[in-house]
Amino acid sequence: RALNQPTEYTEGDRFMISASGKSVVKDANGRGFYSDIWAIWDTFRSTHPLQILLEPKLCSDVVHSLLEYYKECGWLPTCPAPGRGISSAMIGHGTR
Repeated sequence: RALNQPTEYTEGDRFMISASGKSVVKDANGRGFYSDIWAIWDTFRSTHPLQILLEPKLCSDVVHSLLEYYKECGWLPTCPAPGRGISSAMIGHGTR
């Protein structure tokens, strides 16, 4: 179960990101794009260390995906969903 997420959403070396409320297609440049990244709640204690050991390239692409969200809308996502963008759903997150 620890390896069920994240899911890669890259197709033909391109991906769609909709973090800012509009859908934008970008070149992936050989990296995977992950849009259903974990909700982050406590996964850093178990899932993330395991995946870093088992799949370091995947983890690098996940970090790259998070930075793509930041470039698109100016903040890091909490629990993004494909085509739905991101929200400030977690405690401690301010509004845009």
